[in-house]
Amino acid sequence: MKYVISIILSLVIIVVVSVGTVSWMQKQGFFDMAVSSGNTVTATDMPDISEDATEPEPIHQLPPDVQDNRYEEFEATNGTFDRVKASSYADWQGTKGLPSWAFDADANTTWQDGVKDGYGEGEWFLSYNADGSTRTISSVTVYNGYQDLKYNNDAQNFYQLNSRVKDIMLEFDDGSVYVFTLADSPEAQTFSFDEPVETCYVKLTVESVYQGKWSDTCLSEIVYR
Repeated sequence: MKYVISIILSLVIIVVVSVGTVSWMQKQGFFDMAVSSGNTVTATDMPDISEDATEPEPIHQLPPDVQDNRYEEFEATNGTFDRVKASSYADWQGTKGLPSWAFDADANTTWQDGVKDGYGEGEWFLSYNADGSTRTISSVTVYNGYQDLKYNNDAQNFYQLNSRVKDIMLEFDDGSVYVFTLADSPEAQTFSFDEPVETCYVKLTVESVYQGKWSDTCLSEIVYR
């Protein structure tokens, strides 16, 4: 009888210790594992669902400038993109140089920067579609300077009097960047990319200029194809 009691006490002790151990292991997170089809998945195999985990940003995403109401939106009508914003444009003393005039398929209409001090270095255009859709483009064609034929003749030459763009920088939504140097010429100038770019916007920035007698920097037409 004495041995039976000893065996029973031993079993009780084992059960109590086992239950305590399991409870301690649960508190320590030893059972925070997923079992599927008989295979144990370790914690390192589990997806990161912590509060710090963030989803990757979509590749094609419009920049904050599109939502910034400080920059007026204009309609672009020369194809590829249907909207344009610019960092500035001329609009004083009866003179206008709207951003849309550089995207209207008419080289006789001209964008002029709206900077009162300086020559327009750092000014930019942002071309995009109202619905945020992407376009695949492989080149840009630029008609530099002030090209309106009414103001370029033997008596006057607004192309030379106004400043013209020298270096431009193009930026796309995938982070790629191209820099091109324009000739100081009113002829159409086309620059091709190394390979086509799919993007929902193009940002063109004036990096440097050919200075004219007047500080107004002009671009007559910009075409993406």
